[in-house]
Amino acid sequence: MIGETSYPVGVVISVDGDKTLIGTYDLVNDDEIIHNGQILYGPRLGACLTIRQNDVKLIAKITSEKIVDQQNTIKSNEFDNRYSKHSINRIISVTILGAIEDGTFAVTSSYSPMVGNETYITTQEELTAIYAIEPGADSITIGNALLERAPVLIPINAFFAGHIGIFGNTGSGKSNTLHALYYTLMQSKYAPGILKNSNLSVIDFNGEYKSNNIFGYSAAEVERYDVDTRSKQQVSQRVEVPEEYIINPDVLIMLFEARPGVQAPFLTKAIRKFEETQTSESFVNLTMGLLQRIVLTGNSIQDNALGDWSEVTEDCCGAECLSGLKQLQHNNTLNNSKSTFTGIPQYFNSGNQQLDDEQKNALNWNELEKRLRETYENRNIIRKLYMFLRYQRIYATAWNTTDPQYLGPLFSRIRTRLEALNKVVKITSRTNPETPVERRKPLTIYSFVHANQEIKRVLPMLIANMIYTEQKNEQSDKDKIDHTTHLIIDEAHNILSDVQRDDGDNWQSHRLDSFEEIIKEGRKFGFYLTIASQRPADISATILSQVHNYVIHRLVNDRDLRALENTMPTLDHSSLMTIPALGKGQAVLTGTAFPVPRFTKVFKIIEVAPSSADAILTDLWKPTPLSDTEQKPDETGNETLTDEKSSDDSEEC
Repeated sequence: MIGETSYPVGVVISVDGDKTLIGTYDLVNDDEIIHNGQILYGPRLGACLTIRQNDVKLIAKITSEKIVDQQNTIKSNEFDNRYSKHSINRIISVTILGAIEDGTFAVTSSYSPMVGNETYITTQEELTAIYAIEPGADSITIGNALLERAPVLIPINAFFAGHIGIFGNTGSGKSNTLHALYYTLMQSKYAPGILKNSNLSVIDFNGEYKSNNIFGYSAAEVERYDVDTRSKQQVSQRVEVPEEYIINPDVLIMLFEARPGVQAPFLTKAIRKFEETQTSESFVNLTMGLLQRIVLTGNSIQDNALGDWSEVTEDCCGAECLSGLKQLQHNNTLNNSKSTFTGIPQYFNSGNQQLDDEQKNALNWNELEKRLRETYENRNIIRKLYMFLRYQRIYATAWNTTDPQYLGPLFSRIRTRLEALNKVVKITSRTNPETPVERRKPLTIYSFVHANQEIKRVLPMLIANMIYTEQKNEQSDKDKIDHTTHLIIDEAHNILSDVQRDDGDNWQSHRLDSFEEIIKEGRKFGFYLTIASQRPADISATILSQVHNYVIHRLVNDRDLRALENTMPTLDHSSLMTIPALGKGQAVLTGTAFPVPRFTKVFKIIEVAPSSADAILTDLWKPTPLSDTEQKPDETGNETLTDEKSSDDSEEC
């Protein structure tokens, strides 16, 4: 039955597909209506109306409205006295959101409006049913509804146990919303369990999340990595990354931007060989074997091969161990000398496959082996890799199998990027999948505000792969997820963009493939991704389509709006068109956790906030009071002198 609190406004006069027209009884245009002791919200764009069909209540959303003159049909471009209270009718266009049956709201197509159905203003009780979460579901309050002014609840399980997308133009409140979601969660009764059974990792490109108590975590619960490639000094703790995530052909081809023709095959072959060369003894045998082949086959190699070998060895081990090689280059007494004291190399062209003891002694062989072994053993794996690649370059070019000019630009990039990587990454030994991973602190923040572009492009992907693989290995053999990992990427367009740039094909494909696997498969292993971005249109459509819940702030670019429209089936067209008009901190919540889109004013966390506030220019530019001895302009704009100076002038006069 229709209760006393129901306020009739009109009747259905037309049903055309998903478009329904309602003719109103009176021209109701009040924002709020007090009816039988209850505050009702007047019918306006975006508000809800209830269409009654016996015991079923169809919930409709107002998408547009207009007036029709019932008494005068003459068309005119001007308003005149023909329009009066009793002359016009208000016509409201609505779309059906769902139905309330037995007190429960559901998105369904089982019912549709019919001409003659009476329409009422949706009551507070009905609004509660529309926006209600599942009975018994725990929730947090994130803000207040824009239209109904009621608290907006987010169901914890339906929202956080899925991938989240937060989008909005700069200054729209995106960073505050990202922080408020997890901060409010940490203020709930579940905080002790979150600290014990979940890990939060944040990729922060702009250095916004550096405040104490950020996300509601205490300082003892936070581990920070300030990835700094610009400082000449080691200013922060290096990020620990297992060896398998970096000593990988795909990753290094991407890092070094190796071209597919010559450079990528060279790197692939060299890195495979490096993985086989695990001990310093095997490295020394390989390197000294290269030297032996060079000095025994001098007529069949490029003239600079021996010089290149000597240069690399001198850089790595010092010049004192190369006395034998220098003598070989300038001594005429050795077998089949090829040159004089000109600096052009000489070789042992005796036809033997091995150097004899006399020849090895002439080259100071034992000292060379010792210094190479000591140098290699004392280097970390990044410096070992660079040393190994330099010798492999000599091997590849010495016998004309590879043109040296194709590898020159590659090695310039290898040197600079390995130097940058060595400053910010500590490579650990390969992980054993059967060994439990040592838990990180509950919150880990990786700041890239001081990192160069190469590290920004590569390291976040390595971190994401690392923590995803750890989570996957831990949970894959368990019947029930007992630990979760939540990865937050702010300004996600930096690494999730599918816009074609001059980054190299391998970088583009490997980067997107990695994150697409994470967002497609991560949920089943308890790995959840939260991405925030100013430009959703730049993010891979595959990644965007896998997001479960969205928080959309103000967006004005047509490409961004179309990208959201194509990937969010829960967002109706009228709600989409409202997004460009949202104010700061206002957002629409939609997705699997929300039966209908919810326009919300998100709470601003006053106690602690990201460092993303706008500069107050008037405070920066505020004039400071002049001292008594400074000159001041008078009211006419002419400079006057202080009292002291005026006194001196009067004396002179």
